[in-house]
Amino acid sequence: MASIEAPDNLRFHNSRSYLARMSWGPASASIHTLLALCDQIKTSLADATQTQHHLADAIVEQAAAA
Repeated sequence: MASIEAPDNLRFHNSRSYLARMSWGPASASIHTLLALCDQIKTSLADATQTQHHLADAIVEQAAAA
């Protein structure tokens, strides 16, 4: 079976630049606000994951030292 791929400008990793090139009219500000919020959530999740790993490492070190 043949593989079907989306054009480069529609692939997920390029979707943000594709959306930015589109004319959204009055909704543009809301869309940009939503995208900024998504970026903030993504950063917060990455920070929380890093903190979780640090805490797990500290717990393991404490358990190993006991």
